[in-house]
Amino acid sequence: MEPPSRSSMWRFGFKTPPNYNDNELFCGGYSVHWQQNGGKCGVCGDPWHQPQPRNNEAGGKYAKGIIVRRYKRGEVMKASVQLTANHRGYFEFRLCPVNNPKVAATDECMAQHPLAMADDPTGSTRYMIDGRRDFNLRLKLPDDMTCSQCVFQWTYTAGNNWGRCANGSSAVGCGPQETFRGCADIAIKDDLVEGEGGEGGFDVGAGEVPAAPRPPVTKRPATPQVPWWVKGGPKVPVTPKKQPPHGGYPWKTAPTRRPYHEVEGTTKPFPGPIDPRPVYPGKPEYEGGSEDGGHGHHGGHDGAATQGYPEEVPETTTTEYPRTMHPKRYSPKHKWTAAPPKETKAKPTFVKGGGPAHKPSGAKEVFGGCKGVGLWKRVPGLDKWCWDNCHRGYCPPSHCTCH
Repeated sequence: MEPPSRSSMWRFGFKTPPNYNDNELFCGGYSVHWQQNGGKCGVCGDPWHQPQPRNNEAGGKYAKGIIVRRYKRGEVMKASVQLTANHRGYFEFRLCPVNNPKVAATDECMAQHPLAMADDPTGSTRYMIDGRRDFNLRLKLPDDMTCSQCVFQWTYTAGNNWGRCANGSSAVGCGPQETFRGCADIAIKDDLVEGEGGEGGFDVGAGEVPAAPRPPVTKRPATPQVPWWVKGGPKVPVTPKKQPPHGGYPWKTAPTRRPYHEVEGTTKPFPGPIDPRPVYPGKPEYEGGSEDGGHGHHGGHDGAATQGYPEEVPETTTTEYPRTMHPKRYSPKHKWTAAPPKETKAKPTFVKGGGPAHKPSGAKEVFGGCKGVGLWKRVPGLDKWCWDNCHRGYCPPSHCTCH
């Protein structure tokens, strides 16, 4: 990310084509790199078989010849790398002076100018990475090199594949590995003019003018969504319902229920519109400044308007006028419909001697101490019906009684 590569310049405000896959300059992938192309890769990470000019090389889609940073000969430059996935391995950095935006850098040129780690006393050109994803490095530029355009190359050789090592053994990190690359255009001078430098100097190439770096974006804090019934929540303006004219609409007013004891033909004053909201015991009737806002939720709104009701209920004038009342006939909701059993004639009982038993005239036959009651006792055969059903567990007291 520092210095900005050709595919990532758009992220820093340069007017260059954006490459949204600038983290995938990996020579086409492991199989393409090592199997299809025999280990060959473009200088800047493009697949080797890609038609020239390759996208990230001179004349390609993302290589516009724009100098992104200027440095002084022999100084220590800062470089930063951001990995989206850490696959172990190591970094290498190289330079190739081309001094022409139309000239492509080569691997042979890069191999001649490796950059050493400024903080490594051994002067190593490899930086072995740890488990981090963000790396800030210091590189030593050559003391004997200046260029109007140098191609700065970053190479990341991963180390998470199993392979054959140089000593003949096998281990993770040996053999062919996944490879990533990136290129940036820089300039190295003997002396820098005030305002130039490795952290922010720009130059122009091929008629391109870089845009100013993008200002930091400050996100507006999201407004918390507070439910309307919570105290202190947003006030919802409510438009009061349109009130009827003076006196109401008598022809649209539904009649009220009349008590059963009123006699037909009597008259009684009848009020106008009636508030349909019920009044519960222990709770005040609804008003604009009531404690619970008139909708039964606790917490209140300090008398402010709430959703569904106006802040104040306009007073209306009601007109009383006579109305003829008619009694309402009572009809029970549930009726017992008992079908009496079929009447059966009792067979005469004979006593010893051959004659029928004496039965006083007018005596009523009672079956097992059960008989009908109320209006039902007049139904013929109900006593036997009561006796049969009461012994089966169904003995309605409105029909039967048993002693």
